Amino acid sequence: VWVAAATLAQLGGQLTESFRYWEQAARFSPAEPSILYNAALSAELTGNREIAHRYYSQAAAHSPADPDVLAGLSRTNR
Repeated sequence: VWVAAATLAQLGGQLTESFRYWEQAARFSPAEPSILYNAALSAELTGNREIAHRYYSQAAAHSPADPDVLAGLSRTNR
């Protein structure tokens, strides 16, 4: 449910709302790299680099070779 709502919100250009849904999805699936990645990307798109970096780091812990996750980590590194 959260993933579908997040995707629809993102497609509709409602980035803040999309981030809220991805955050909920991450709470229910804290070890799912795709959900963590999307929460990170969504946070990054709303300008929340600190939270984005945290989610990218969590995604990297579960999928350390994912090039998208590694790129996100690089973009949001302090």
